[in-house]
Amino acid sequence: MKPLSIEFDLVHELPKRLRFNFRKSFLGPLDSKKLDELFAFTADSRPQVSFNHRTGGLLVEYSGTKKDRERIFEGVKKLDQIPYARSGQPKKDNLQKKKDTLLYKGLLILLRPVLPNFLGALFAPFTLKSYFHEAAIAFSERKFDTRILDFSAILCSFLKKDYRTVSNTSFLLLLGGYLEDLTRHHSHIALSSLLESDNNQVWVLRDGNEVQIDASELKVQDHVVVHAGNFIPVDGKVVSGEASVNQSLMTGEFQAAFKTTGKSVFARTVIEDGQLVIEATAVGCDTKIAKIINIIESSPLYKGELEGRIEQLADKLVPTIFALSALTYFFTGNLNRASSLLLIDYSCALKLATPLALRRAMLDASKQGILIKGGRYLEKLNKFDVVVLDKTGTLTQARPSVCGVYSYHGVSNETVMKIAACLEEHFPHPVATAVTKYAHDLNLLHEEEHTAIKYVMSHGISARIQDEDVLLGSQHFVHDHGEIDISIAQSEINRHGEQGHTLLYLAVAGKLKGLIAIYDPIGPSSKKFIKDLKEIGVKHIVMLTGDGLKTAKAVAQELDIEEYYAEVLPDEKKAIIEKLKKNGSSVVMVGDGMNDSLALASADIGVALHHGADLAKETSHVILLNGELSSLISGRHFAKKALSRISHNNTAILTLNSIFLLLGMMGRLSPSRSSFLHNFSTILVASNSFRPFKMDGLSKV
Repeated sequence: MKPLSIEFDLVHELPKRLRFNFRKSFLGPLDSKKLDELFAFTADSRPQVSFNHRTGGLLVEYSGTKKDRERIFEGVKKLDQIPYARSGQPKKDNLQKKKDTLLYKGLLILLRPVLPNFLGALFAPFTLKSYFHEAAIAFSERKFDTRILDFSAILCSFLKKDYRTVSNTSFLLLLGGYLEDLTRHHSHIALSSLLESDNNQVWVLRDGNEVQIDASELKVQDHVVVHAGNFIPVDGKVVSGEASVNQSLMTGEFQAAFKTTGKSVFARTVIEDGQLVIEATAVGCDTKIAKIINIIESSPLYKGELEGRIEQLADKLVPTIFALSALTYFFTGNLNRASSLLLIDYSCALKLATPLALRRAMLDASKQGILIKGGRYLEKLNKFDVVVLDKTGTLTQARPSVCGVYSYHGVSNETVMKIAACLEEHFPHPVATAVTKYAHDLNLLHEEEHTAIKYVMSHGISARIQDEDVLLGSQHFVHDHGEIDISIAQSEINRHGEQGHTLLYLAVAGKLKGLIAIYDPIGPSSKKFIKDLKEIGVKHIVMLTGDGLKTAKAVAQELDIEEYYAEVLPDEKKAIIEKLKKNGSSVVMVGDGMNDSLALASADIGVALHHGADLAKETSHVILLNGELSSLISGRHFAKKALSRISHNNTAILTLNSIFLLLGMMGRLSPSRSSFLHNFSTILVASNSFRPFKMDGLSKV
């Protein structure tokens, strides 16, 4: 295959519809006429093309034929040959424009000794005009911010005919702005680099042969061949081969995971040893790592209380600086002193440093298996004092097994298991899997005899078999709701309840026919997790479960949890969370099931496990990607470190700028020096904000 002239990803494909995303930055709209001509193959198969230069997205609707699809791909590779609208030349992005202007102004300053003096007076009005434009925008937006401060400082020097200071100050302000934008740009690059591949060519199976294609051409259901030392380019399932896969980027696990047929793998993980053939289930922007990066990059949408308070403080300090400048001029009559104060601004550094530190913490946390969906939740991780834990799948291993079967009223154990397996096989939850697996291990064949089957969340299953009503589920569902007498099984109920086992009740035609005991062992790290929560100052730990009271009590005692609630329904879990919040507590809810979703959304921080239901992960605020509860402790450490860094940064910003203000009022700083010191300190603080967080003191997960 010939090398591509432009890099792109096919991010979505439907019949007669293709959506591409380009890795190149398009800095202006393309000439629409030329764009249409590029894809005008024939009059009767002219595709409809929609291009967004801001996002780099291209949508093509076409005839759906294989030939036209190939033509579209050929056209896409030539997209960078289309001229831009208006000028026909690419527009430079703001960062590049600032860099060019900076070099130009810097050259003029270096050449000033050999240039005639009138040139300073000639260029000064143009400089003043650009700052006036920015100040006018600020006034129109009713924002009293740094744009007005900068214009006022430049204006003071201009009125004094101090064109040298106008030039120097303009250069230093531009340098500060460029370096701040560059810092933001590097934060974006740090995130985007997680999605970049060292090799854009991948191997796939075509008719039994390995064929090399561009990664952008990968599609769902492609069989991708990945050799040792290479990144896996897709999310998918292993169809053949064995390999050790380093998944630290996705799960935080430092020890390589052994993968073989049927196991799931993720994009951007790397094969250390072995070879795999992987059936792709997600490619491009649909992979898990791409979604993680999207969440982190959109984190400013979720500003926390701290960031909001800092922004308010920064805005309030702008009028204060104006007032100090006015007072300085009033008492000294020295316009130079007054203008030097206007170039010292708290706002810029305060507003830049905090979001950079939060984003860095979220990025580093994601590498350790903790996906935090916004700055506000990172802040809250630092101060939670109540943790509410779902039992099944959270404190337990989510790998239950049948440990007892009992039958009553004239039926056999085999019949109980056949009916239960017949109903449960339709529902992919751990208890259902345990029942169907046990029936399979006993070679119990069951026919599909049921009709009108219905699953009631957190309760059980109702159906009709051979014209008889059947209930299968919890004690609450069968006994309390279905009004079925269960006294015949009381001894078994008591015994298994005391051992912490979950019980399934089977009722047919109004009578209890069977009891199935399920054992779901407590997770190996659950005891240590509860102990660690208490050591970091969590004052209140609560366990919730849909199981019976005796089961709940047995598990709670084993884990040393004093408060627990049994037989709780989804809305009851939510009510418990809201009650705890009303008491003034900051509440974390940890769960993994659909029935936990309401509680997760209601908590101050909803934490879902990676193996949990999609709805639980969607409504949560934090996802533990490696499924380890200890990651919550690590998340708290990340939050503590991030907020500590923010506090130190803000102290430095306030202290340094206050010193600069004092020196300016004393006449010890010229406007040029004020601008240099302010911008230099801002860049130092911003660089410190985005410095990677070390693992010292963190629980390795």
